[in-house]
Amino acid sequence: MLIRLMDDPAYQVKDFETKLGKKEFRDSIGGLNKVDRDFSDKSGLPVREDLMLARKIISESGVKGLIDYVKKTGGKGLPAALIAPGGLEMYLSSEDQRE
Repeated sequence: MLIRLMDDPAYQVKDFETKLGKKEFRDSIGGLNKVDRDFSDKSGLPVREDLMLARKIISESGVKGLIDYVKKTGGKGLPAALIAPGGLEMYLSSEDQRE
């Protein structure tokens, strides 16, 4: 759903993808995986592997990497909210129309 902000002028978010692609943002997203793993190890509770994968992709390749992953795999292993109607799917549809 956040991806839609890139194309929706009503939100007036400029350079959305650029801001989310910054190293500081990507590092903080990657850091969440460490926090979750540490908590899981201490508590014995499971982690959500789908969220871990999405964060890993964003931390390594930014939002563009996440979009490329969805294009390549159909979103296999990612949280359903990202690939369901209204998630990345809407962004990918509008992006295909621009090409």
